Amino acid sequence: MSERLRDRLVLAAWTLAIFVGGSLKLPPAPIQPPTIGWDKFAHALGFFLTQRIAARALRHESDGMGGSEVRVALMAALLASLLGGLLEVYQAALPHRSADIFDFIADVVGVAIAVLISVGRQRRAR
Repeated sequence: MSERLRDRLVLAAWTLAIFVGGSLKLPPAPIQPPTIGWDKFAHALGFFLTQRIAARALRHESDGMGGSEVRVALMAALLASLLGGLLEVYQAALPHRSADIFDFIADVVGVAIAVLISVGRQRRAR
């Protein structure tokens, strides 16, 4: 199996896991969690990882995108953010889930942190 195919399969599996996890009917929490807290942290972390996995999958295309690793990071950020938005739209269609703009904002924050770290590493490497 080529590295390119493996990286794309990892991205596909991760995306599937996010959508399957996002469609589960969750039991009621035994205690009321804070309004903004662990859930938003989990969203940010999940989409931080989504951006990193997408960047790894897209790195094979960097020659077609001008060879810039920053450009790859930004394309991966766009893809990860799109997936976060699609997840919220998907959840809005499920009777036992709901869409939350703050979940999407947390997703985008995680993506942005991943890009900032990636760009920072690239600048230090030069």
